[in-house]
Amino acid sequence: MNIAKLGLGLTLIGALICSVAARPSKSAGITLLVHRVDLSLALSLISEQTNTVFTLGEGLPSAKIDEFAVDAPAEEVLKDVLAQGSAKLKIVRGQYLVQPLFETISRIDCDQQPVRTVLRTVFRNAGVSYTVAPEIQGSVTFHVSNIPLTDALDYLLSQVHAGYRIEGGVFNIIPNGPEKGRSNKATLDVKDMDVRSVILDIFKDSDEGFALSPAVQGQITANLKEAPVSELLAQIAKQVGVSVTKRGHIYWITPGKGQ
Repeated sequence: MNIAKLGLGLTLIGALICSVAARPSKSAGITLLVHRVDLSLALSLISEQTNTVFTLGEGLPSAKIDEFAVDAPAEEVLKDVLAQGSAKLKIVRGQYLVQPLFETISRIDCDQQPVRTVLRTVFRNAGVSYTVAPEIQGSVTFHVSNIPLTDALDYLLSQVHAGYRIEGGVFNIIPNGPEKGRSNKATLDVKDMDVRSVILDIFKDSDEGFALSPAVQGQITANLKEAPVSELLAQIAKQVGVSVTKRGHIYWITPGKGQ
């Protein structure tokens, strides 16, 4: 397994490790304010506040993490982040290993086969229980090899407008609801509102993400209609003196010189 140093803002593929070994305390409060970030990045931000070593194994799903926890117990935040990432924590010789919660799909190849037949093959391959709603019908083309179960399902179910919920370790395959489009514009009409809540509201329907420093504080008053996210963040930066930097699809929002 490859291991790399875990650092703020570093998105890693494969394995990662940060510097000091310690298990997150049940009582210690941490703040994690992120939207649509990779599991590795969410864990790096937890690491910075808990001095915990995580080693991230290969084969983890490409899930996006949303978390808005303020002074919350570290173990609860970690548990929620791992659940969103379909991952689990395992202790091996004093190291905290983050591994896929479900087995990877070894190899499946099919062309224009009934989706229910393919689902049966997928879940038999993964050794996981599942249910399928009666409405799930249609044919799919499916070619995968050694990918996480949840990534395979996203690819498969997108062809029949379906999704899944995980309840008690059982995958429930269900029809998608009405599709809600994402937009990188938002309306901001607030008066003396906490900046962290404002940022969360700006990004709620965006396909871009953010990582917000716990040190960012202040109140926002603004009235902007259907403005680009970048313009809204510029207004926030002007009012509370924060620094906004975009890396990939993630906006990093940190205290500026005035905070």
